[in-house]
Amino acid sequence: MQVFLDLEATMTEQSEFEVVYRGYDPLQADLLARAIEADGIVCRHLGTQHPAQIGLGELGAEQIIEVPQADRARARELIVALSGTPDEPAAGP
Repeated sequence: MQVFLDLEATMTEQSEFEVVYRGYDPLQADLLARAIEADGIVCRHLGTQHPAQIGLGELGAEQIIEVPQADRARARELIVALSGTPDEPAAGP
């Protein structure tokens, strides 16, 4: 019976995550996820890191970063500071 209670708690925890980034560059998403984690925020980086291995082009698989609802604003501020807005990357050198 305890297993079902733990599973229910895990499902509740997972539903409290919110998307803070969507993009198609796996390298940028990985760097942003690492920066978010380095800032002490738990995050989940979803999406394949090697889309070409499953028949997609180099930038063919959507990358998603999720964080707990409570950390959403802080994570978005960090993403904007590092790369501009998620839909509008910062200009290069």
